[in-house]
Amino acid sequence: MEPVGKKQKTSPQEISHTVHPDSRPFECKFDGCTKRFKTRRGMKAHQIVHTDIRPFECKFDGCTKRFKTRGEMKRHLVVHTDIRPFKCKFDGCDAAFKTSCTRKHHQISHTDIRPFKCKFDGCDAAFKKNDDMKRHQRVHTDIRPFKCKFDGCDAAFKTSSDMKQHLIIHTDIRPFKCNFDGCDAAFRTSYHRKRHQRVHTDIRPFKCKFDGCDAAFKTRTNRKSHQRVHTDIRPFKCKFDGCDAAFKTKGEMKGHMRVHTDIRPFKCKFDGCTSMFKTSGEMKVHQVVHTIDGQIRKKKHESQAKKIIESWGYSIDLETNINSKRAGCVPDAQRYFSRLDFRIIESVNAILIVEVDEDQHYWYNLACEMSRMVDIQASLVSAGYTLPIYWIRYNPNGKFHIEGVQKKIRRTEREAELKKQIDLVCSPDFEPENQTTLHYLYYDLKSEICGPEIMYDSEFPDVMVDFVTWSNYE
Repeated sequence: MEPVGKKQKTSPQEISHTVHPDSRPFECKFDGCTKRFKTRRGMKAHQIVHTDIRPFECKFDGCTKRFKTRGEMKRHLVVHTDIRPFKCKFDGCDAAFKTSCTRKHHQISHTDIRPFKCKFDGCDAAFKKNDDMKRHQRVHTDIRPFKCKFDGCDAAFKTSSDMKQHLIIHTDIRPFKCNFDGCDAAFRTSYHRKRHQRVHTDIRPFKCKFDGCDAAFKTRTNRKSHQRVHTDIRPFKCKFDGCDAAFKTKGEMKGHMRVHTDIRPFKCKFDGCTSMFKTSGEMKVHQVVHTIDGQIRKKKHESQAKKIIESWGYSIDLETNINSKRAGCVPDAQRYFSRLDFRIIESVNAILIVEVDEDQHYWYNLACEMSRMVDIQASLVSAGYTLPIYWIRYNPNGKFHIEGVQKKIRRTEREAELKKQIDLVCSPDFEPENQTTLHYLYYDLKSEICGPEIMYDSEFPDVMVDFVTWSNYE
């Protein structure tokens, strides 16, 4: 018989049998944490997560890492070995991993399971990895956690891979050589080498995604730029204050912005020609004048214009040659004259000169062309002509821009507008307002109100601005 008042001891085994299996009598003592545990030891082990205590130290020499739990330490120890006990369970896959967690993440790649959903409203993107989901979510924000490590560079990026690729620009290391014989090109990334090597082949892996379009491109960027022709998306805005022009490609935007400056980075490559241009397109168009084909094409446009003007009943003087020695812009030192394209005989109250300007003066340097016009006028006056001079500068190809937006007008409509202007000047009732008038047909317009962009070129004489007129097309 047990003594009265003496408490009987209970073994741990007996306690485990007396506590209900689902009972969790030990509650975490940290504020805000509602977790409960079956044993006091489990509770104490858990409470370490609320502190910075790391009692478990890695046992490998030279490793100073410490951990909050023994399980974390054991999982870490495998990094010091090449033991990979966790094999991928999918047939044909020999991948093995150091932890079951890593294997679990890998095995998702064999399925189409995407458990990690983007948390932003309206976005249905889903990913196989949590890290991929987190990286994706930065497209919805402007968070750029990866900073360039070079002093003086404030660049920041949304992904570490973007940052690493950026860091290469601070060096001149180009480890990726082109694999084609005879090509010495080298690149900072394997991606840029791969993209470059397509210039040696006709491989065009990037197909236009719009139905009915068979266009294919060597780079994803070129495809992306092309696909905007199927839409009216213009993501590239002019950066000058007060200019609302927008463009489908960055190249178009950069070319446009030069209309606000006097920068002319593109120089004609033909010996003896000093013409310089704001865009490579202008330069290429100009350079045709140095070729036989270019001269033939210009003659073709002039011939077409002559034929149509004569069909309207007008007589044309094709023999008018003007001494232009003062201009000094003709490459041939022995050629000091300029030939007018057309002078309309029927004009009675003005000297009407029609010039066929394919590609809007790009055949010639603008300063030289304006000097030529001034010299022609001076020569006509010195020759005894007293009537006002009326110029019509006609662009026959119909491609031009209004406020940066390209326009195309059919040939019949262009010729109708040309006839309208000629009829006006040849009318007996026509009275010129100025001694000189310069009328532009189908030139790029800064706007319907502001007039041709050519007027805003630094090489356009200020004295001519007040004498410029133009046609409105809309």
